Amino acid sequence: MVGNMREALFLGWSWTWVAIEVAILIVLYRWLIAAGNPKLGLLRTIRATFWAGVASAVLCVAQATLGQMLGFGRLSTLTAVVLWTAAVPPVWGMVTLVSVVRRLPSPVRWPARAAAVLGLLAAPACAYATLVEPWWVEVTRTDVVMSGMPADATAIKVVVLADIQTNRVGNYERRVLDLVKTEKPDLLLLPGDFFQCLAWQFERSHDDFVELLRSLKAIAPVFACPGNIDHPGQTASIFAEAGVRLLRDETEIIEIHGVRVAIGGTEFYRQGPYDPALLHQLRYVNADVRLLMNHTPDAVLRATPADRVDLIVSGHTHGGQVVLPGFGPLLKASSVPRAAAAGGLHQVGQQPIYVSRGVGMERLNAPPLRFWCRPELAVLTLRGTSRTP
Repeated sequence: MVGNMREALFLGWSWTWVAIEVAILIVLYRWLIAAGNPKLGLLRTIRATFWAGVASAVLCVAQATLGQMLGFGRLSTLTAVVLWTAAVPPVWGMVTLVSVVRRLPSPVRWPARAAAVLGLLAAPACAYATLVEPWWVEVTRTDVVMSGMPADATAIKVVVLADIQTNRVGNYERRVLDLVKTEKPDLLLLPGDFFQCLAWQFERSHDDFVELLRSLKAIAPVFACPGNIDHPGQTASIFAEAGVRLLRDETEIIEIHGVRVAIGGTEFYRQGPYDPALLHQLRYVNADVRLLMNHTPDAVLRATPADRVDLIVSGHTHGGQVVLPGFGPLLKASSVPRAAAAGGLHQVGQQPIYVSRGVGMERLNAPPLRFWCRPELAVLTLRGTSRTP
């Protein structure tokens, strides 16, 4: 009951804040419509846009401060900027088209119209990036050749479920679970960032989180390693209750279709990508295939052929979440090349690595959106080849 009330207060607070901002933008819109001097049309547009930005900034600070005091958390600066960008350009575009363009001098009219149309286009783009693409999960399929796996061995299907990063188990998470079931994998790898929520949200969804992991375990063996957002105590508790193996600088060996597979999972280190001792475990273990799970792709920058790791599996970058065609992710969140941070199978140096775009998205510290970067359920098929003498 307390959790439901808090959730209602949280949603009420969020929508009230949005309503206040929209109201201020409408007031600015009405003020601009009332502009009577044709020569001041463009000047008033610029001035209105400036004051809309100031108003939005003030509201963002108020939301951050009061929200923190009320225990609702806060929006990051980046989130505030995106919300401002999503709100102001459409209003500005509409105002320019309706009330200003008609009164501008002819040489200025067409550039103003073009700018207004671009502003209006921000509205559907932002709606798509927040309401459509984050929930449009893509199942990707990649074949990976394992040099130590016999050529006649049955292929091993591995599903990578990275960056679930949810604050509750809802329809989207259940749909992803159904997709995993459909794939009938031999192995499930979860390279970190499982739950991203406030303490009261975690308590509310505790049992659902446990049930989600148990459902995954019922499909195939599951192994995971911690991510950078995972609270050590909460994560350990959830995984222990679900009976799912959380690897913290540890190695586990399982046999799949007669093939010995060694799986190493790292703890998350803020001062470095992993504990080198784990590589020694993998280097000397008796296995046909050696997989290393590290939440961030930066592990590949320290790996060498002597480590004998067949494949590193990572997440963390979310593929950038926002991608510009021809350029790639705006933010890499990693030191690996931009192409690798965008996701997929890559060779960095002499080491193969698969970087998953993840099935979730950032929720507290960055804008909850995806653009040109759909969430990904990665299916890796490990195939054998003759061992090199």
